Amino acid sequence: MSEHETRKPHVLIVEDDPDTARTFAVLLESWGYVTQVAHDGEKAMRDAAVKRPDAVVLDIGLPIVNGYEVARQLRDQYGTQMPIIAVTGRTQPLDRIAGSEEGIDFHIAKPADPEKIREMLDRLISNPR
Repeated sequence: MSEHETRKPHVLIVEDDPDTARTFAVLLESWGYVTQVAHDGEKAMRDAAVKRPDAVVLDIGLPIVNGYEVARQLRDQYGTQMPIIAVTGRTQPLDRIAGSEEGIDFHIAKPADPEKIREMLDRLISNPR
């Protein structure tokens, strides 16, 4: 990479619904992010180990390994340098407490406002445009 090129931030999208995952990926890529999609928690953890993302957009209700466990394992492995944003239907106070205890930085309710996701990502990681 030359001195004039900038590295685009990498976001791991963890979402079991293919249409929602694809929509998130298209939006984030249009905003200057590089995306990778995992449709279950096990794949998310494998993908994070191969290419450590700058941030994770995470559904909680996932098959195989749920989003809380994914968040906990990512925190255990990578600490707090990888922001985790939950985009989920599980937004009751107890859900938010459980997510915070597992290392989720922010909760955004589904259906998610795309601008809110963009604002969170832009605030949490450097996104050169």
